[in-house]
Amino acid sequence: MKKTDFLKSIEAELNDRLHVLNTNDIDREIQQWNEAIRAHESSMRDALDFLKSIHIDHVGLTEEQYIAHCLRTCILGLKFTNSNSEQVGVICLIHNVLEISDVEEERIEKHFGKEILDGLITLKVDRDQQKDPEYLKAYYKGIADLNPYLKTVKVVDKLDNLYMLGLNPNDEVRERYLKEIQEYIVPFAAEIDSDLGELIEDLIVYNKKVGHFTKEIKL
Repeated sequence: MKKTDFLKSIEAELNDRLHVLNTNDIDREIQQWNEAIRAHESSMRDALDFLKSIHIDHVGLTEEQYIAHCLRTCILGLKFTNSNSEQVGVICLIHNVLEISDVEEERIEKHFGKEILDGLITLKVDRDQQKDPEYLKAYYKGIADLNPYLKTVKVVDKLDNLYMLGLNPNDEVRERYLKEIQEYIVPFAAEIDSDLGELIEDLIVYNKKVGHFTKEIKL
């Protein structure tokens, strides 16, 4: 049995995500997350409460829509990790708070500890350099070198994003994003699970075929 079997078809998974964008309804994500966190329920709920306690400013998403992404990323992270599952789940929930909020690093370290903070700092992307191939090479090397489980966090974050990449109308941005996925995320994913690597490859092909679409797409 494949580890990816819990996921539906690409079109069906996309449709579920578009439902959130169209309705702001995240009941499905909450229900699935509640089922996924049973082994580490206390720490997962603590991390979610922390996320909800800070001011989130993510362009183009309501707070509920952003939290839905974090819940899905957490579910995926827990599904695809065999060790350090608690750290993976926590970081998945708060994976880019340093980019989309003004929360202070000292507060994060006090709440979660230095290991989690170091992971978040390493995952933070310098948007001014993200087009630089040398920066990206060093960025992904930093992820691999700090903690092997950070690869899982990065892969599942990108996996969830790939389903809705077509919402970005900029052809150049989508093409650059897919190139980065192919070069860095596919190898990470293949290390984690061969079927996960194949799913990422399938999503790359899907995005190249479909291109741009709107959130009102009918599947």
